[in-house]
Amino acid sequence: MGTEIVKRMDVSSWTRSLTETLGQSEKFWLKQPADGGATAGELWLYKPVTVHENDTRQIGDWCEYAVWQVAQSLNIQSAEISLVTRDGRDGCLSRNVRPDGSWAMITGRRWLDADPDVSYSSAAARLSRRRSGASPGHSLENIRVSLDGVVAPPGYPDGLTAWDVFCAYLVLDAVVGNRDRHEENWSIMRPLRGADALAPAYDMESSLGFQLQDEKRQTILDDVSDGSLLRYAQRGTAWRFEGHKKTPLVEVAASSMAFCSPRGRSWVSGLVARASELDFVRLLQPVDGMSAVALRFSLMLLKTNVRRLEDAFSNSRSAGS
Repeated sequence: MGTEIVKRMDVSSWTRSLTETLGQSEKFWLKQPADGGATAGELWLYKPVTVHENDTRQIGDWCEYAVWQVAQSLNIQSAEISLVTRDGRDGCLSRNVRPDGSWAMITGRRWLDADPDVSYSSAAARLSRRRSGASPGHSLENIRVSLDGVVAPPGYPDGLTAWDVFCAYLVLDAVVGNRDRHEENWSIMRPLRGADALAPAYDMESSLGFQLQDEKRQTILDDVSDGSLLRYAQRGTAWRFEGHKKTPLVEVAASSMAFCSPRGRSWVSGLVARASELDFVRLLQPVDGMSAVALRFSLMLLKTNVRRLEDAFSNSRSAGS
């Protein structure tokens, strides 16, 4: 296992710009100072870690950083993540995914609500409703229909559609166990001129068992021969998509590929093959404040999910032949 400790950057001097109102956790935008080089003035979303009343700490900051590392290795565009501290509080920074300030961001909630070809009501998709699972109308079919005419994010290979890339996000979610792809955790970017584009992936803190305490992680690892880790991984369901409350993320990723373009199907299959070749031990490094058992659990869960994803894609190809 790698021994290099990831160092946190102190961003206490960064100027607070505005509060982010989307989502349940505390977060706000910071402006990079002038000494930040070419990206001076750029906005980064600061997310402090959650610390419970009993002083136990979630590792959502490291999990989001780890997901970004995995996404980079799979050539899936996602928000750049930095591990930081601000005024003595650990957290992470998530870089604004817009190519520049001229692009507008339209959340999936607003995007679906404005599409007359899908049945979705933003008024019925309030946060209080999402806590129990999917909002009415936030279905994979509605998302696919709404992405007709939307292009892939800038930088992807020619010929890929927005739905092809969205399926790549589903693959990434399946690998890292991210169950929180609700309609405000994907967006459309609108340029001043040209076609609307799917935004890069972002907000993937809810991955790798980020809420577990070390005692629970150790119990699962100790019982690995009895299938405890596999059972935990199988609880990673696509509950944020209507009709898939109990459907495993790996199965949703595999079945969604059937609606990709011909080039997209080949490309998404290649992502799964690439995931199976990743050396997660070399890829993911510990960080101050993270225990050895948390890192080991994350590595084991990644390997388990990749095997499950391979099986799901194999079964999907067999069923379609």
